[in-house]
Amino acid sequence: MKHKNYHLYQAYLKTPEWKAIRLLVINERKGKCERCGSTEKLEVHHKTYKNLFNEPLEDLELLCKVCHTKHHNKTNNKRKNKKKRYKKRFASTVWKNAYAR
Repeated sequence: MKHKNYHLYQAYLKTPEWKAIRLLVINERKGKCERCGSTEKLEVHHKTYKNLFNEPLEDLELLCKVCHTKHHNKTNNKRKNKKKRYKKRFASTVWKNAYAR
């Protein structure tokens, strides 16, 4: 998550409020990664940032570090691929419009 509120978000993760929510999620999800069942290095993942700083529990997912990293790498790769496809498509459209007369 790299957006204009990144530093505010990082500070929020250190507050007692976030730590309480994190513990609540860990306890509610029985201390297991929701994707692979691991109990090691658990992290709370935001499915959405729409309700940031006032998240309902259904906006949060308990993941181990491995699954959390995989999720973000997969998401970032999808974004990069979309940008590449757009650029290719845009470039070929410009090329056709300029030289197909």
